[in-house]
Amino acid sequence: MKGRKTRAVTLMLLSSLSFSIMQVFVKMSSAEVGTFEQVFFRNLISMIVAGITVHKAKIDLIPEMKKGGLTLWGRSFFGFLGIVLFFMPPVMRGRQMWRC
Repeated sequence: MKGRKTRAVTLMLLSSLSFSIMQVFVKMSSAEVGTFEQVFFRNLISMIVAGITVHKAKIDLIPEMKKGGLTLWGRSFFGFLGIVLFFMPPVMRGRQMWRC
């Protein structure tokens, strides 16, 4: 049991470190790379990692997706919205984004 807890804590710390590093690179590249390009490549890498994980676990996705239905689409939409707002520069999140 103790070994599983240690592994879980290690994975959580590794996850936090990788998200922190990602945020540093997002801030550094936000001047040259647009928000949607950053979202696209982040999600592309996530899709590849998830695809490898699902393939190794031999999970059939079609029945799982049919069970989710509307909940899955809602989660996907709000996840996309959250990622876009996460990568969007702070200046664009305010009122200045909507002024012509």
